[in-house]
Amino acid sequence: MTDWCADMTTELIPTSLGLINVRHGGHADGPAMVCWPSLMMDGTMWRYQYEHFAPTHRMVLIDSPGHGESEALRKLIDLSSTSRTVRMCW
Repeated sequence: MTDWCADMTTELIPTSLGLINVRHGGHADGPAMVCWPSLMMDGTMWRYQYEHFAPTHRMVLIDSPGHGESEALRKLIDLSSTSRTVRMCW
C-alpha cells in the first residue's frame, strides 16, 4: 500500500479556534476543494476523496479543533468563527 498523503505538506495555522492542522496537496493549479470533517474526526477521513480528486483539484484537508494534530478548542465554536478559520486555511 502506498502512502496516500506522501505528496502533501502540513502546517499549523493560528486561528481564533487555536492552532489548526492543515494538509495541502493535489493539483496546485486546480480548483480548491476544502474538506473539514465532522466532530470526532480528523482530515485523514478524506483519504479516498483525496485520492480521487487530487489529480485535478487542489486539496485542503483540515483537522477539526481538538482532533488529529490541531489544538483543543479555546472557546465555543460557531458558524462565523468556522468560516473565518476555513478562509485562513487555504
